[in-house]
Amino acid sequence: MRPAGPPPAARRRPGRPRPVRELLLVAALWLIYSSGRFAADGHVAAAMANADRVWDLERLLRLPGERGVQELLGTGHLVAAANSYYAFVHFPATAALLLWVYLRRPGAYRRVRTTFALLTGAALAVHLIFPLAPPRMLAGTGLVDTGRRYGPAVYGPPDADDLANQYAAMPSLHVGWALLVALTLIALTRGRRRALWLLHPALTLLVVVGTANHYWLDALVAVALVAAAGAATGLARAGRTRPHYPGRVASVRETVAAVLSGRIGYEDGLDRLTVAPATEVDPVLTAALFDASARLFRDGWQPAELHRVVARRGDPAQAHLITDAVAAYLRGFKPRAVDPRWLAQAGELDARVWWGTDDEYAGQVTRRRRTDRIALIDAFLGALRVLASLPPIEVLVPPPGRVARTHRAAGNEAMLHRVRALLAKAEATTFPAEAEAFSAKAQELISRHSLDEALVGAGDTAVTPYARRLGVDHPYESEKASLLDAVARANRCQVVWSPEFGFATVFGFDADIDAVDLLHASLLVQAHRAMARAEPPGGKAGRARLKTFRQSFLIGYAVRIGERLAAADRAALAGAEDAAALLPVLASRETQVREARERAFPRTVRGRGFKVDSEEGWESGRTAADRATLH
Repeated sequence: MRPAGPPPAARRRPGRPRPVRELLLVAALWLIYSSGRFAADGHVAAAMANADRVWDLERLLRLPGERGVQELLGTGHLVAAANSYYAFVHFPATAALLLWVYLRRPGAYRRVRTTFALLTGAALAVHLIFPLAPPRMLAGTGLVDTGRRYGPAVYGPPDADDLANQYAAMPSLHVGWALLVALTLIALTRGRRRALWLLHPALTLLVVVGTANHYWLDALVAVALVAAAGAATGLARAGRTRPHYPGRVASVRETVAAVLSGRIGYEDGLDRLTVAPATEVDPVLTAALFDASARLFRDGWQPAELHRVVARRGDPAQAHLITDAVAAYLRGFKPRAVDPRWLAQAGELDARVWWGTDDEYAGQVTRRRRTDRIALIDAFLGALRVLASLPPIEVLVPPPGRVARTHRAAGNEAMLHRVRALLAKAEATTFPAEAEAFSAKAQELISRHSLDEALVGAGDTAVTPYARRLGVDHPYESEKASLLDAVARANRCQVVWSPEFGFATVFGFDADIDAVDLLHASLLVQAHRAMARAEPPGGKAGRARLKTFRQSFLIGYAVRIGERLAAADRAALAGAEDAAALLPVLASRETQVREARERAFPRTVRGRGFKVDSEEGWESGRTAADRATLH
């Protein structure tokens, strides 16, 4: 047997309501309000008499004169800006707030929406009971209708306006809604300067009075109605009340786990963690971040790779958290227990422990990054979601605690230093012939060193192929990866492209992978420069074909570069003194590289060929490749 119905906790519908139902409800409420306003129309004599009474009462209460505010606006751009604010900010600001609360603070949405409905309903009741003409209609006050005189105008002539009831000045819903927008944002955000939201109702008050659409008393009545509606719905508690969720998640740790597993929505989890005490939330989020990062480091991810993936999928704030996670992981190991390549990547990220205890870390991030608490928790949850989605990958660089002594040829660093120097000179000069000379010398060094190392390392079991992951930046990642593949093939390496992570794994011998890394980086710089010069002109037609031009350019560039590099390699091999002895050595190396790739990726899929949609881009790319210097 089972219960006839769901338990009480499940019958409640926390979080955001269904969007279609909510849109229909809001539309129905607005239709009722609009119909009520028109029902209050037609009482012109009563509205004008009430206007005289309100004007006299304000003078009796010694309230500031509306005319003084209007004179401050003048007759130029300032009064036109005030008219525009009155006409175009009222509804969009309120709609934007409701949408934001619906999407980002769903636990408070019903309370906020109901408060707006109560305020608007109370305003309608006042319209029906007390019709009131705005001050711009009163004679003898010196006030003018700034909308009709200076524009933009919201209302037409009162006796011919079928779209609005102009005799419903009290209360001012412009002021009421603006104040409610500000109070809602203050209640639902945690920024230190959130009180600045009150500038919106303050500015709205000056606008409605200065444009002679409302009296001071209209605004005071609106404030009173906002207070009553907010008290009835408990709006002030919206930012302090802990939301409830299906299943009644009991702890912060379980809330984080429920968000990552999808048992509760991301926004619902963000709401719950935001209103929970920081002393409970911060240690859990910090531990979850550091533990998830440590798991991935043990599973083959390197610091630069993890930082790159999170930055691609998330935002800079999440990438900063990964940098700190690298530092937190490293602090548990002595430097001699960490592979130098791992240390080098951590150094490039500037990963260091700058905070005190881990329990204090999240709070110190808030102060260091000058962010609010909601953004902080959002960054933590976003980073954790990315980390949870990442699988183990091939261990190419041993993580801290498992140092593997790699064999590098003694002359590699000296050769790389000379090549980098030539590369820098080639890119710095503005003379093509000089750049070609520097680059040709660099290519000669690379080819000669690679062949020499192959002969020296023949028969040495310590010299084995390995792999390195190289990042490929967007946009046009696949096209750029094709250039990397062309460079790798010409240097006896093999590439496996992982588009979901934005990196390619290059398999080969030490000197060859170094050459691939240098060549690919340099050729990309040259490709971007040449592509910028060859791009079609602007305008709609130019923008429409720009993407296909760039894709075709990079494809043509990669194909032609591959042809040039292969020809250069064949020439270097033909000119070698021990060419006959090199052939079996190179064949053996090719087999070793292929076997290393197959061990790491036993199941791979050959990439599809590229479709060239722009002949202009293809030809421009090949031409640029012919002019490129081969570093």
